[in-house]
Amino acid sequence: MSFDPENLFMVVYKLLRQVELDFSHRLDVFMLCRNQFKFTNHHDAHDYKPLPVALESGEGIFVWDVDGRLYFDFLSAYSAVNQGHCHPKIIEALKKQDGRLTLCSRGTNSNVLGEYEKFMTNLFGYDKLLPINSGVEGCESAMKLARRWAYDAKSLVAVSSSTD
Repeated sequence: MSFDPENLFMVVYKLLRQVELDFSHRLDVFMLCRNQFKFTNHHDAHDYKPLPVALESGEGIFVWDVDGRLYFDFLSAYSAVNQGHCHPKIIEALKKQDGRLTLCSRGTNSNVLGEYEKFMTNLFGYDKLLPINSGVEGCESAMKLARRWAYDAKSLVAVSSSTD
């Protein structure tokens, strides 16, 4: 069986019509994105080259650009939105929480942190959990854990003299 892009498009189109997703193209957004490309080319540090598309909206596994073209979002913002875009239950939970407390740093405790940690440690079968949100924090924590293990288990002199 050969791949038929036109057939795939029709299947996706019918699916989208069933869930009533908006295909609207808005000129004001297009003009804004043209300016954004210009600003990005001038002000961005260019650490990598993004795809030449300006996304405007998303729903589930789909994203739309400013011209109304539909894409499957296989990037998922590097897994930051692996649950899909704009899931109604997640949006509702975000609105509910944001109306109470937007963010609580680890410098204080929150009213739900302990409950979350208990749930996650039970789910994965671990004794402890370190809630962090970036790769840098993950690497830093892994290095501290390795240093602690080397000090406690191996008694390495160079590591045991460390201050942290």
